[in-house]
Amino acid sequence: MAKRKPTRTEQRRQESLNRYIDALFNKNSRLDAIRIDLYYKQDNDSKVSLEEFDQDINHLYANRRSNAIFKNIVGYVIKMESTNNNNYHAHAMFFTNGQNQREYADTKIAMDIGYYWTNVVTKGKGYYNNCNMNTYKHNGIGRILYNDKTRIKNLKENVAPYFCKGEQNITTPDGKCIRALRRGLMPRKTNKGRPRKYNKNIN
Repeated sequence: MAKRKPTRTEQRRQESLNRYIDALFNKNSRLDAIRIDLYYKQDNDSKVSLEEFDQDINHLYANRRSNAIFKNIVGYVIKMESTNNNNYHAHAMFFTNGQNQREYADTKIAMDIGYYWTNVVTKGKGYYNNCNMNTYKHNGIGRILYNDKTRIKNLKENVAPYFCKGEQNITTPDGKCIRALRRGLMPRKTNKGRPRKYNKNIN
């Protein structure tokens, strides 16, 4: 099946997200890209309103400054989606500073975020998929160094586009509307160069 050509709006979102990714790597010598899908259990799915979904997503990332799970996160992008039956789910990607974290910390952090979503945010109504546990032919998640052109290309071409597809807003039949694509602030530019020294004790 031929790959669908993105619309101009999707292309603009992709270009903006790529600039965001570049800015994160300009400030961090290595990043852990964490991909997680957030759902509601089938027996609760139809009971979750758009307002509740919006509140749950807000709850998830609004507490990132005070929650130890998110302490090393330097960027994020969340795409909220709705099925034809108005059942809601979200695709999320978090970028953590990998400088002071052991390799494969991305898998553990994804599990912690998933547990937080399932048991705290949704109070047992939700579940999650840890994408960092999977194996991909063109892998663009996990530990990525700033000079790893192949992994960064995979991130931009095989992971990021997924967040740029579809409508920018979710609208219910009765006219309620929320912004579907949410992203962290663009890192501030500094005069300092990207850090190049690595902690040799990190495996």
